[in-house]
Parts: sequence; C-alpha cells; structure tokens
Amino acid sequence: MTTRQKYIKLLDQYWSTIVHLRYKGIDQYHLHLIGVTRPGYESHHIFSRKNLSTRWDTDNGILLSRGHNYGPAHTNPEAFRIFLKDKWFKSEKKYCDLYLKSQMKVQYRERDWPLLEQALILELIVLITKNGYNINFSPGLSYTAKLKALKSMSREVTGR
Repeated sequence: MTTRQKYIKLLDQYWSTIVHLRYKGIDQYHLHLIGVTRPGYESHHIFSRKNLSTRWDTDNGILLSRGHNYGPAHTNPEAFRIFLKDKWFKSEKKYCDLYLKSQMKVQYRERDWPLLEQALILELIVLITKNGYNINFSPGLSYTAKLKALKSMSREVTGR
C-alpha cells in the first residue's frame, strides 16, 4: 500500500468517526428527521467523496440509517437536496457554499497528507473530550496503531 493509499484510508476513518461523534448527541426527533429510524447508522457524504475538496470536510457528512443511506439520498437526489437545504443546513447559503467548495479541483501532494490528518485529529480530540471517550493519539503512533485505535473507537461509537 502506498503512502497516499494509507493516508486516504486513515483520513476516511477519521472523517467517519467524527461524523458519528458529531451527531451522536442529537435528540431523537432530529435523528428521525434525517432518516435515522432504527439502530445502526452510517456516515454519508452529502457531496460525493470523489470530490477531494470536500471528501474530509466534516460539514460534508450526515448520518443516515443503513436502509436510508442507499435510499432517497441516491434514488431521489432532488428530494434529498431539498431536505438538506431546508432541514439540515437551514440555509440555502450554507448548502451553496459547501456545493461550491465541492466543485473545486484540488490535488494533494505528499506533504499535504500529514496536515490533513492533523486537522482531523484536532477536531476528533474535541469531540472525544466532549463525548467522554478515550483514545490514544501519541505523536509516535504507527499507521497500523492509529488505524486500530480508530476502528476500535468507531465500533464503540457506531455499535458495530
């Protein structure tokens, strides 16, 4: 596995864990509004993860129940877009800003990967502290140790 592939896998795991932690404390009514109707939900990109400009932007994440994830979000994208603008972002401007960011073309160089990782780690640490979880992110941790710690935490957060 190349360095790029390792970072992409690691960053995807950070992003997913952050999205889960960010919305874990939302009240049941709000969870129902976004399609979380039963235990077991997944992080979902609002704008495709193919867009590197927003792939690891946690504002580009939403939780959807497993059955819903591949339902209206993909089968009726126009209704999903309207829902996002009206109910999720509660503002056309926020939605449009994220959309415009998603359309930007970016290319990451090898020196960019650690910076992206650090930004997500900082966001993750805030959420970990807020939610009362414990995870070891010592500076010297290897890629394998980081991924193992994240996967363990993800299982605890997502229940799978």
